[in-house]
Amino acid sequence: MTQSLDGVLTLSSLEQGLPGLGPTWGKFLSEASRCCLEVHDHPNGVQLRVNGISDTALELRWKDEVTDQIRASWNDHQEMTEYGACGIAILLILKLTGFTVIRRARKGEGVDYWLGHKDSELPFQDAARLEVSGILSG
Repeated sequence: MTQSLDGVLTLSSLEQGLPGLGPTWGKFLSEASRCCLEVHDHPNGVQLRVNGISDTALELRWKDEVTDQIRASWNDHQEMTEYGACGIAILLILKLTGFTVIRRARKGEGVDYWLGHKDSELPFQDAARLEVSGILSG
């Protein structure tokens, strides 16, 4: 059973960067996520239900509109979905776990991102992996 809203995920927070995610890459992921949400006419503040690691609901917010120029940049819906899903997955990892992104994985490593403990003195130990699959439905 899903609990009431426990918090907010803000797409623009990706633009601040993380130990293994630069601000420019964060903006790239944020744009892709916003475009995915727009494709399905999701309003700003849409509720995101989470089941599994935590049964909760979070509000997903963004500050920037999707312009015609941004839509044209993300016209490849397969890539838009891949990167949009990564943006939202990273926000969920930050909100629901003690992990942060420490680096992007290389092709062939079988994952998308390597994660480390947020509060560790040695955060660059590869403590966990994040593999993301987006389906552009729902």
